[in-house]
Amino acid sequence: MGSVESPAQSLSSISRLADTIKTNTSILDKYLVHHGQREPSFGVDGSSISIPAYEKEVLDARSMVLGAARELRNLILGPVGILMNIGVRSHDVSRSLRESVSIWTRCFNVLQGRLTS
Repeated sequence: MGSVESPAQSLSSISRLADTIKTNTSILDKYLVHHGQREPSFGVDGSSISIPAYEKEVLDARSMVLGAARELRNLILGPVGILMNIGVRSHDVSRSLRESVSIWTRCFNVLQGRLTS
């Protein structure tokens, strides 16, 4: 008899990523409120999140949000959208060369598979 999927297993990858973002953003929100920090903003009087190194759980949550958001964006864009946006975002110095090569390689492999199918 086959195994029964749990609700978490039946979610699509984009839904799981969205859940990861929501769960970990909640950790960041609680940290900000508990420590009296303002919500981050790009406004004139905006602030950014300041997390000391000893707050490992909060730093991990921040990392999870950023990673899941990047992966979700890439899944939503798809291979062609990613390739088109890499040129637009070439000014983004925070993107590492290794990440760009990895994305190009994955996109090429996907597109090559579609062309040979």
